[in-house]
Amino acid sequence: MLCRQHLFFVTAEGDTALHAVASNGESVEFLECAKIIFQKADELMFAPNRKGDTPMHCAARAGRSKMVSSLIELAGSRNRLQELLRKENGLKETALHDAVRIGNDSIVKSLLKADRDLANYPKEGTSPLYLAIYLENIDIARILHDMSYGNLSYCGPHGQNALHAATFGGTVIREEVLKWNSSLTTHGDKDGSTPLHFASSFGQYPHGFRQLFEANPSPVYQADNNGLFPIHVAASMGALGIISNILETCPTSAGLCTAQGRTFLHVAVENRRLKVVSFVSQTPSLAWILNSRDHDGNTALHLAVHHGNLLIFCSLYGNKDVHVSLANNSMQTPIDLARSLLSRGLKYKSNNENWIYKTLKYVGATYSCRRADKFERVDPKSFELKPEDMTKEEDTVKDASQILGIGSV
Repeated sequence: MLCRQHLFFVTAEGDTALHAVASNGESVEFLECAKIIFQKADELMFAPNRKGDTPMHCAARAGRSKMVSSLIELAGSRNRLQELLRKENGLKETALHDAVRIGNDSIVKSLLKADRDLANYPKEGTSPLYLAIYLENIDIARILHDMSYGNLSYCGPHGQNALHAATFGGTVIREEVLKWNSSLTTHGDKDGSTPLHFASSFGQYPHGFRQLFEANPSPVYQADNNGLFPIHVAASMGALGIISNILETCPTSAGLCTAQGRTFLHVAVENRRLKVVSFVSQTPSLAWILNSRDHDGNTALHLAVHHGNLLIFCSLYGNKDVHVSLANNSMQTPIDLARSLLSRGLKYKSNNENWIYKTLKYVGATYSCRRADKFERVDPKSFELKPEDMTKEEDTVKDASQILGIGSV
């Protein structure tokens, strides 16, 4: 005869007898065993194991649809069904999450039929709908939405929503989510990133961006917590197609600045995105941002000089509208900055920094306004090798000596 006291024994994982039965089968024998255990000790139905899982979690995760239905019936007989179904485990997930994760639409339907509001739980964190969309299971997502009559949570981790997850999915998934709740387009996550920020970073999938952008272009003017707008995100990733789409519909967005006062051109230069820089340099309608200065007074040309990127420098320098003698807040014009970056070494004449400096000097770029004696004075330190260049120079000498030695032999 089954002893009630023995039913409360647990495994090392904290599983009770009902956990074990719910996980391992759903034949007539297993269903009858679950019923007997419940009649002897109904509190085990709500007992969590060490992971916070109830027997309902275990049955759903194992895909035991008949066992789930039986547990629903048993809990309902005690008028505690809603309490059981909404109980969260250590991951703040209900049994519905487990059913969604394994893609068992039969269990999903059984759980929602028993509690139409179940897709609203947990109140904070990852919702079943977010999980279904993240897993790109559009069929489960539709079941969740339809059986909840549209009254369900769209929340995801880190303050995201279902549309954030949909940016990684296909066209159909995004279309469905936008149809269900178009207001999600303006919701930022904990970093302030909207779904359009996410889509702007996927330059290889511009169709996803266009779908969100056409649904609601207003987030183009919505910055994240770091002051970055979608056009800055696209520029940092070199997503030229996305930038073109943004500017075609929202031309004034070209002047949007980050928290550091930088346009998307500054961002492109800093991230070495030559295609984006060339696009701006060759587009007459964007000439008005070529000489924009950030909060430090740096233009895009200053940043190109600072990073020693010769191709990007040439792309900017080749545009007659680019001013080569603007000073930043440190009273440095591009040629001042180029001169301060000069370094000596075996190949110093072929360094990008040296070519940039010579080019600016050749076209008559002016130094900042200062006394002539300080203007002519050369700081000896400016021609010393930088610490990080010492190793490179040693390797160069070593390689050269080896080649000479081999040649001699």
